[in-house]
This record gives sequence, C-alpha cells and structure tokens, in this order.
Amino acid sequence: QGGTLRFKDVPLLPLPEMSFPLSDERRSGLLPPNIGVDNIGGLEYTQPYYWNLAPNRDMTFFPTYWSNRGINLGTEFRYLENTAPNPPFQGQLRFDYMEKDKLRDDARRWGIKYMHTGVTNPFVAGGGLGFNLNINRVSDDDYWKDFAVIGGSGIQRLLSNDAALSWTNGYVTTGFRAQKWQTLQDLANVNNRITPPFDRVPQLTARIQRFNTNGFDMSLDGDLTRFASVRDIDCATARSNGGTKLFYNCAPNADRAVTVAQVSRPFITPFGYVTPKIAMNGRSYQFDGALSTNGQSSASVSVPTFSLDTGIAFERSSRWFDRSWVQTLEPRAFYVFTPYREQNYLPNYDSGGNAFNFASIFAENEYGGYDRISDSKLLTLGATSRLIDPETGAEGARFALAQRLRMQDERVVLPGGAVSQAGISDILAGAGMNLSPKWAVESTFQYNPKTSNMLRRVVGGRYTPGSYRVVNAAFRTENDQAGAPVSQQLDLGWQWPLH
Repeated sequence: QGGTLRFKDVPLLPLPEMSFPLSDERRSGLLPPNIGVDNIGGLEYTQPYYWNLAPNRDMTFFPTYWSNRGINLGTEFRYLENTAPNPPFQGQLRFDYMEKDKLRDDARRWGIKYMHTGVTNPFVAGGGLGFNLNINRVSDDDYWKDFAVIGGSGIQRLLSNDAALSWTNGYVTTGFRAQKWQTLQDLANVNNRITPPFDRVPQLTARIQRFNTNGFDMSLDGDLTRFASVRDIDCATARSNGGTKLFYNCAPNADRAVTVAQVSRPFITPFGYVTPKIAMNGRSYQFDGALSTNGQSSASVSVPTFSLDTGIAFERSSRWFDRSWVQTLEPRAFYVFTPYREQNYLPNYDSGGNAFNFASIFAENEYGGYDRISDSKLLTLGATSRLIDPETGAEGARFALAQRLRMQDERVVLPGGAVSQAGISDILAGAGMNLSPKWAVESTFQYNPKTSNMLRRVVGGRYTPGSYRVVNAAFRTENDQAGAPVSQQLDLGWQWPLH
C-alpha cells in the first residue's frame, strides 16, 4: 500500500494499492496494460485481466479500445487435462469480437483460433486413439489487413481448418482427416489475388511398418483423398480470360488413391553401412470433369524406384588449436534410378519442388507430395569431416561437401517448371565451428562450376559470453545463374542485460 513508481527519483505512477503472490502460484488479477497508436486505428489501449480457474485451466480477458475503430473483446482460454491412467491432452482457444467497426461501415468483425491435441484413449483395440483439432477462421476478407496480429502471431491469408483422428499401436498407424481452407482475397486489387488451395474432404491414411524382420525394413503406405476447391470463377472463364494472370488453379476436383510400398535391407557395421532399397509408388485419379490436357476423366500411374545408399567412417587422433581431437572422414555415395513415367498431363494437388540442400540432395524424389515422382538416374557423392572432443563427444567443427551427377535429362516437371539437364549439379559446401563455449560460426555455399557463380551464400556467427548474453549475425546472398545479385540480407539479433 502507498507505493509509487519512480524513475531517476521522478515519481511516474502512484500506486495506492496493489497485490501479488509471494510464491510461484498464479493468481487472478489485472495485468499490465498495452498502449499504442497508429495512423489508422488511432489510440489503442488494452487492459488484460487474468482469471486463474484451476491449476490446469486459466482464462485471460483483454478488451481493446481503438479511438477510430471501436472496442474489441478478446478472450483466451487454456487447459491441460490428465485423467489417470490416460496421458494428458491440451488446448488453447482465442476469440476476438468487435460488434461495430467504425472503419468498416460498422461491420461486425471476429476471429477465432482453437488448437487441441492429445491422446483421447490409449486403450482402443490394442493401440492409442488421438484427436487433433486446428480451427482458424475470421469474419471477412479484409481481416488480414486490419488486424495484422492475433494471438501473438501474424495473420495469414491462407487459414487452415482441420480435424484429425489417428490410431497407432507402433506397427500400424491409421488416420482420418478433414481439412478446409479459408482464403482471404484482396478485394481492392485483383492482381493480388491468390489461388484457393484444395480442401481435403476427407483424407484417409494408413501405414504398416516393420523393422529388422530377418534384416529387412518394410513399409506400406496408403492415402485416399478427396480434393475439392470452391472458386469464385470457373476454369473455362479463367482460361478464356487468360487465366494465368489471375493464378487460378484450374485442376478439377478429384479423388486420388495412393499406395507406396518400400523394402530395404541395411547392412550396418561399426565403420559403415550399405542400404539397398526398392519402392513402388502407385496412384490413381477419378476427376469430376475431363482434363483440359487430354480429355481424360480418370488416370493411373505406377513408378518404381531403386536406390543404394552407402557410407563409411574413418577416424584418427589429431591435434588442432592446441587441443586433442578425434578427426573423422565420412564419405557417402547415393545412387537412385527411377524410370520415366508420363505424369506431366496430370493435375498437381500437393506436390512442390524440394529446396536444394544437404537433405534433398540425398533424396529419391525431387518433389514433395504424391502428384509428381521425378524420373532420375543420379549419383550423389559427398563427404563430411568432423572434429570431436574425445572426452565429451561434443562436435567442435564440421566440414561437408556434396555434388550430384545427373546421367540423363529429367522429363517429369511441375506445371510451368523447366526440365533439368543431364550433367553435374551445383556444389554444396558447408562448415561449422564451435571450438569455444563462447564463439560459433556456420556457413553454407551453393556454387555453380559451369558459370563460376556463387548462387547462394550464408555466413553466420554467434557469441555467447554468459547467461542472457548473446549476439547473432548472419549474411545471406542469392545470385541468378548469370551471377547478377537477386537479394542480400543481413540479420542481426542480440540480448544483453542493461543492469
């Protein structure tokens, strides 16, 4: 009682009375307000109130007043439940409501974000039954412009709403999912419109896997999905108007069934491994309408893949920077062969190109998703060298290099994509050093040996001299194939106590 907030002996805020807990337990009460101003909403004032409902449940009310817009009522409810012997499940609900927005002709505005995750019942037919729910909805297309932040994260123009039910016993996993998108268009600028994604209504998945069965690893995946999208312009009209300008996805609604069978036989020793693997990817489509490419109303394609992954590890004792290290040399070779199967005429519902990095260069398929399986005859060679502390096993430094040889032109491409030519790929090089508890540096380079151009470059470092003291810096550049700069970015971040 009778407290006053002072700064440099200047009284700023008299506090006749306030209360706070003397332990780590939460308690209900007012939280510090948020005050701001901008040129659209005007003065903004938020006064949160925290309500401690139970040790595992709480609620926060945060009404916000905008001088030019009106009053927004925000509420957040959180829970963490655990009824023995079941494992816990948790959820978080955020709801914002404005009865009249004076800047939008007194329109009613609202937004909801709800996330629930957890195991519903661990004893269903010998396995665990889980349920996940993710709801993201807003009242109108202009919401992303007017309310840029909700629940601590930026509002996106594509809002995913999905519910998923899953069951697994460790060997068999099944799932049922329904996903619908809310696409927030730019009503004021037709050139800023985006393609509505396809809803999955529904999606059924199943996976059977076995490891080390007489030395073999096996898996069988199945996926049955109904793709549907509601467009505000039909495909025929979009094509007649030069539909590429508006970026409408004119693939028809369809049912797609996918089956992927894989068998591998790892041969593992303490100094290396060899893993041959074969896979068969089969899928079939049933379209609601005829394809614009060939007029088909159904299609099927099966694509086999063979890969061979092998690596070995050499190590020796060495001394660097006046310290003892275990130095390794770990060469790796990866071969993949996938014969050509015509797929370019098929619509694309969920495939996309993988980024060129150390993970994707050792992958069988150059695309994510199921609608494109790349035809490949590739050999990837790479090597990694590490310095390891012999006492702790901590990695002090790492150097990596990889390059891929394409033995034939790639013919399977994404819609509008370019064909990859036979020959050697760009060189990937990376290095990281953590030779001191305070200093660490990391770098990655993508170099084109044909044009002698550095296409991508990332150089970063971190300095951490103590607790709550850290400085990060990273420099990123990207050039086109001719060597002309595309982008340059400098990221700086730090945390340092002032007192």
